[in-house]
Amino acid sequence: MTLIIGIKCSDGIVVGADSITTFGSQIEQEVDNKIQKLSNDAIIATAGAVGLGQLIKDELLRSWKSVIEHNDVGIARNVISNLMWSRIRPAMQRASEVQQIMEADESIIADVLCNSLITFPIQDSASLLVFDECAQSIEVTFESPFFSIGSGSFQADPFLAFIKRIFWSDRAPEKTSDGVFCVLWALDHVSRVNAGLGVGGRPNVFELKKTNTVWKAERLSEHYLEEQLISIQAAEDKLRELRDRFRPE
Repeated sequence: MTLIIGIKCSDGIVVGADSITTFGSQIEQEVDNKIQKLSNDAIIATAGAVGLGQLIKDELLRSWKSVIEHNDVGIARNVISNLMWSRIRPAMQRASEVQQIMEADESIIADVLCNSLITFPIQDSASLLVFDECAQSIEVTFESPFFSIGSGSFQADPFLAFIKRIFWSDRAPEKTSDGVFCVLWALDHVSRVNAGLGVGGRPNVFELKKTNTVWKAERLSEHYLEEQLISIQAAEDKLRELRDRFRPE
């Protein structure tokens, strides 16, 4: 169980995740590695089958130079897709074989599905790509600047759409600090109302941003995230004040 959110901002990318992982059917454990760096300027986050996610990350780490050497996002998408599929296809084939041998009523393939979110700079612009269970990708754009994956996505997406309507209107956030605020608010909201989805724990947030002339992927400090959470609390308090204003005397 997990929730990972990516937001494309005018000056970079923000990627945030909760820290709860479910082992087996019941056991939950707090982790801090749902988001990892592929290089100094690239980030990957996976949701779904933990083992397959690890294999995908290892494959991309070994081959990352081949992804970016052409300096073209279209080629990069194809290279990443092929690298992922080299790990996904055997897992699906094995699951299908086990399914047939066991004559199971429920699909075992569902236990080896994995989605991934990857961000990196190409041609002096930060790209945010989302890959599905079959390693097919979409690119997140400024027109629709957020995407979420994981079990909490169906609760996060409407909340993110609400935030976009209020704060962003018809454009993407101008600053990654705005993206961090929105990612944290959505993670906090879903963790409070997740109704057993297994989303929660300390948030982990990374940003990909250009400093001077160099793109750099960094994990944001807990102190900075705490400051943003205080701002979120202030925003909610203002909404409560508005609620009280409409109450009859």
